[in-house]
Amino acid sequence: MKKHIVLLSFLLSIISCYPGYNVYIINNTNSKIELQTYPSIEKRIGIKQGISYNKINSKKINGIDNFEEGIYNLNPNDSIFLFGNRGSLGNYLPFNSVKIKKYDTLEIKNSNLLDNINYKKGHKYYIVIR
Repeated sequence: MKKHIVLLSFLLSIISCYPGYNVYIINNTNSKIELQTYPSIEKRIGIKQGISYNKINSKKINGIDNFEEGIYNLNPNDSIFLFGNRGSLGNYLPFNSVKIKKYDTLEIKNSNLLDNINYKKGHKYYIVIR
C-alpha cells in the first residue's frame, strides 16, 4: 500500500506541474533606459495585484491606468518581468511591440526574441542591456 501511495504522489507531482518560463529585461548599464510595450505588461498579467504587479507599476511613467501602451523607466542594475508562459521558450512574443531605448532603439519581435536572450538560469530567460 505504501508503494502505491508513493507512486501516486510521484505521478501527481509530475502530471500537475506545468513547466513554464519567465522572460526578464535587465538594465546592466550606468544610465536609465526606457522600455515601451504595446500593450502594457500589466495587460498581459492575469493577476492585477500583489508584489510583482506593484513592482511593474512603480516603474511605469505613462499612467497606471493606460493598458494599451506601457512606458517604463529602468534604473541602472534594475530589472522588470516582461512575460511568462507554459511550455518552452520559442519565438513567441505576446506583445505587438517591445522597444528598449538606450542610445539606439532595440525592437524585439517574434522573429528576433531568441536572438536577444543573452542569459539563462533554469527556466528564467534574461535580455541583458549592456
